[in-house]
Amino acid sequence: MFERLHKSLLVLVLLVSCGLAWTAVADDASLAAGDFDEPSSGSLPSLERLETLARRGSVEAQFLLASRYFHAADRRQRDLDKALYWFERAALGGHLRSQYLLAFLYEAGLGVPADLPRARYWYRRAAEGGDGPAQLWLARELLAQGRMQRAAYWLGQAAAQGEVEAQYELALFYEAGRGVPASPSLAQAWMERAARAGLAAAQLRLGGYLLDGYAGRQDYYEAMEWFFKAAAQGSAEAQYNLGMMYAYGIGVLYNPKRAYRWLRRAARSGHPKARREIEVLWQRTAQRKRRIPLPELRRAPRHLAG
Repeated sequence: MFERLHKSLLVLVLLVSCGLAWTAVADDASLAAGDFDEPSSGSLPSLERLETLARRGSVEAQFLLASRYFHAADRRQRDLDKALYWFERAALGGHLRSQYLLAFLYEAGLGVPADLPRARYWYRRAAEGGDGPAQLWLARELLAQGRMQRAAYWLGQAAAQGEVEAQYELALFYEAGRGVPASPSLAQAWMERAARAGLAAAQLRLGGYLLDGYAGRQDYYEAMEWFFKAAAQGSAEAQYNLGMMYAYGIGVLYNPKRAYRWLRRAARSGHPKARREIEVLWQRTAQRKRRIPLPELRRAPRHLAG
């Protein structure tokens, strides 16, 4: 079951990657004005036209043709053997996205027997050519081998190209001093880049940095802003942190209603400590306001749920 799920995820990534690259190539001015000779509506070349251009040696056409054979809307046009052939031709011609996707095919065993050594070869070629996703894959492979310095190098290459997960993981490397000298300032800088790109895990971590003053700057207000962003994406830890800040007046006025709401969301999201903190919150509320008798704590949330 796990193997089927793994292959399904790889297929999904492959389809998305092909679709994005297809759009990028279709919009390429040099191709649109040249051999493709397509109308301004942005429609794609016919299969026959792509084959003609591919046989002439156009690596972009070879890539598009392979993509077309791999996930054609008409199932009768799908042909994994031809897709593999044209992906390999484009990859040999130096087309980075083809190299990356060819590695995917060999890793997943799609249209070919699974071949991890060959997958590694194509991932490395794509990474060395400057493909960000391949650089991230290579970094993770080196990390699994315990080669921290090389992993940090490739994370840096991928992060510089805007790979959000690479930025997040590089920040963790600088935080822990893994493969690079520990640097709170660089850790926070890369974490912020990943957070601004929308990665919930980075938003949560950055909020923690600012809450604790990790890199020498403590800012409760900004910490809460990042917790809010992560919480909106379903981060149970961020929801819990917001609840605790309201419950103890950390950087904000003490507000048991808001504390309860965020702790309740965290509990529903599966945070292991949230339910206990809700009980503590109501005990403290009862003692401070003397409005909720302690024996009735189990019914207390009704009083403040409003």
